[in-house]
Amino acid sequence: MNTDLKTFFESLAERKRKENDLSDITYALCNSNEDFKKFFLKFCFDEDLDTRDFVREYANDDSRPDFFFHDLENNECLIEVKIYDHNQHFDQYEKKFNKLNTKYAFIANYPIEPREKWKIKSWQCFLKFLTESKLKNDLIISGYIDYLKLLTNTKEFKKMNLNECKSLPIFLENCKTILIQEFNFSEYNASKSCNEDYYGQFFSKEKLYFWIGIYLSENNIYIGFNDDKNWVPYALQKNLKNLVNKKTDIYWVPEENQDGNYGKFWFGMKKIDVLCDNNKSIDEQKQVLKEFIVEVFKSIGAEKYLK
Repeated sequence: MNTDLKTFFESLAERKRKENDLSDITYALCNSNEDFKKFFLKFCFDEDLDTRDFVREYANDDSRPDFFFHDLENNECLIEVKIYDHNQHFDQYEKKFNKLNTKYAFIANYPIEPREKWKIKSWQCFLKFLTESKLKNDLIISGYIDYLKLLTNTKEFKKMNLNECKSLPIFLENCKTILIQEFNFSEYNASKSCNEDYYGQFFSKEKLYFWIGIYLSENNIYIGFNDDKNWVPYALQKNLKNLVNKKTDIYWVPEENQDGNYGKFWFGMKKIDVLCDNNKSIDEQKQVLKEFIVEVFKSIGAEKYLK
């Protein structure tokens, strides 16, 4: 009997979408595949670990980490799994599991500041390493990768040709792949991002907001910032005002760098032809789009937002 494992895991993701579901399926895969378990533990703790007592939801009074085990040297180890929930339990677990050599790991789908004692990991990074490993050749693990992508909303950069209308939604998804998954921005949907003249998306991080998209009449990509303290920190506003008529190999800033009453500052992409060429590879297209974003942020002194 043949089973389409890709369809199986995609269907599973339709119903089993919660953090507990992800932990349950990861637990089952760890218990059934020793190589995957070692790979997962090494990723979480940055060292080779093994165990004979891998436990799901180990209870210690009111504390219940998603995974708990002892390594082969009898050190306590725990892993807390999150997707979007920000109730992280750091202090609680440090209090309940506080032996001298206790090891803590945390893996989530959102950025979080480093924390003493803890290994902080992301599902996107785990997916990248797993997809690049030999383990992906196992059909079950390949299905798990598909499942994990769906649960964590992880998208892959796709080839596009911006001379074709059908590539417009691909372009936006590619922007999200870079800005959300690599640079930890969030979509901002409180302002209208598309109309008959332009097609794009607002993004935000901390107190910085910007728009990226295509100005349709020119068929060119722009990044735009508002001249407004509620959209752009004051120090960056000053930098923006010093960039009128600037040109580089990557972008240009229009001479009249204003837009009606909004005071928008625009950066136009110079290498858009790469995104309109069927002969260019996915890697080449991703490189020029990412290069454009990075150079624009560097030019206004906003590199910290790309970390």
